[in-house]
Amino acid sequence: METRLLYILEKEMDENLSKLLNSFKFAKMRLIILVELNPIEVDSMPMIYDFKEIRLSKVKEKVKNWLDFELTKGVLYELIVFEGRPTKNNPPDTLDKINQLKVFVRDNNDIRIVPYLKVHLQPNQITFYKIDKLVNDYLPQRINK
Repeated sequence: METRLLYILEKEMDENLSKLLNSFKFAKMRLIILVELNPIEVDSMPMIYDFKEIRLSKVKEKVKNWLDFELTKGVLYELIVFEGRPTKNNPPDTLDKINQLKVFVRDNNDIRIVPYLKVHLQPNQITFYKIDKLVNDYLPQRINK
């Protein structure tokens, strides 16, 4: 089964992304969506126990509702919402049993996700594409760096 990973920043969840997701029609494909939240500055963090977990849970619920509305019925996806830049341990590992991964990012975000991908997959298993190619069945435009 083909696996596609969509990596987006919190600020990139906009009307253009909505249109793109609305065009995604592949029901027999594994779609992993990673959403990176901006980290909360320590100075502005409220004194609430488990605030970070509460925030992640609430944002994940809102993003899930948004995706359920935007994606065509029948499209199965895995949603991972995490805070801060991707690292080898952040977000948690979700890339098990993948032979080839097609990663869709906006320009310059490929550099952000590389540390996470390097730990879990070999370079020859990963291909980067521009985010607007997510809905293409055939993917000739390879932008590996």
